Amino acid sequence: MPSYKLDVFITDAWADELKRLGLALCIAKNVNESYSVAWTAKQDYEFSNEFSWEDSYKLGTVQKFEVGKNLLKMVAAEKQPVTFGQTIIRDNRGNLGEATGRPSSADSFTFENRGDMTFPVIDQLINGEFQPAWADPYGMVTGDMTLIPRPKVLVFFDKGMRTGDMFTTVATPGVIEINFSHDTERAVSFVTSASRPGFGTWVNGQVVANFVERVPMSYSVANGLEPLSSGNTLMDDENGDE
Repeated sequence: MPSYKLDVFITDAWADELKRLGLALCIAKNVNESYSVAWTAKQDYEFSNEFSWEDSYKLGTVQKFEVGKNLLKMVAAEKQPVTFGQTIIRDNRGNLGEATGRPSSADSFTFENRGDMTFPVIDQLINGEFQPAWADPYGMVTGDMTLIPRPKVLVFFDKGMRTGDMFTTVATPGVIEINFSHDTERAVSFVTSASRPGFGTWVNGQVVANFVERVPMSYSVANGLEPLSSGNTLMDDENGDE
């Protein structure tokens, strides 16, 4: 199975400033074209930060999706390993069976719910550990759901966020989506804006000079990626993360 690597560079004095503001460096995983869980949230980041993961998954369920709640602390059905092309069935008592079906070259697996309302949760291997990577914000009743983990991640800073926290929106100081469809190794940098001195912005690649600035973006489950109207994090603003 393929493995992926992302290098995140935090330039100038931003690492110290963002940590002073209580912001965690977060990575979220795209499943079914949405992001909803802090797959990893790092508080002790530095100038150079490396993240690696594989297409290795487990599937579970929880009784409720709640913004700010942590999946690592919630009671969940026993998670089962699953591979692309396979199906996992949840019976009418809420138990998950082992994955069935032959693994294939498909880009998805199937969850079949024969019980009451539930919320599927996907764990994925990152930095050598299985961590919650996505949860369905809407839940599902009896029926089938095709789950498609996309080769995309969302990188952002957020105050107080921890690995496994559920969310539906991310705003200041902006987000950047990285697509691994054509590469297994990518880099991204948080830099001082050339057009707005004192502000920070995300750019693609390991930046040294002459970088191309992006339009600052926010994210929500409801609307996806949208331009961030309020700008980025101000270096000397104690409330820059609000």
